[in-house]
Amino acid sequence: MDSAEQLVEGKANLVRMLEFVQLTEDEKFLVTEGIELHQALIEKLMDVSTPAGPTPRELDAQRQGGVKMIPIKSVRHTRRKQHEP
Repeated sequence: MDSAEQLVEGKANLVRMLEFVQLTEDEKFLVTEGIELHQALIEKLMDVSTPAGPTPRELDAQRQGGVKMIPIKSVRHTRRKQHEP
């Protein structure tokens, strides 16, 4: 699991904590603050280049386009050898 997935999972865990765990007002404040900090970091990382080059935001935009292509820089045609009977 990469760090972006861990951040999203961490945020989801904090949201579940708010929903399902009895917390004091101070604890609710701290958990809410944690959710906001997770979201801010996730947003910040959306514009950081991946090792392959594009940012996560660019990758998401490509996925939303619906067209999935593998770029081909060049195609070489080879001649097939004809077999004699």
